[in-house]
Amino acid sequence: MAVTQEELMAFVAQELRLKEIESSAAMGKTRGWDSMAQVDLVLSLEEKYGVHVPPDMFGELSTVPAILSFLNNGMVA
Repeated sequence: MAVTQEELMAFVAQELRLKEIESSAAMGKTRGWDSMAQVDLVLSLEEKYGVHVPPDMFGELSTVPAILSFLNNGMVA
């Protein structure tokens, strides 16, 4: 099942405790999305979507587009 951009944006916003985020949201450029929040976000992604993110990929999944690509294609674009 493919994850839509809107679904992912809602999930990320919820995890960051924001009302909404932009489709280009990124760690370090979005309020509340720092390195600590990144770890929590990736762990929550694993739980919600049933995926495994190797520790060396945590830093690569630092934008909404990168996360969406990973969830739908198994890789970061």
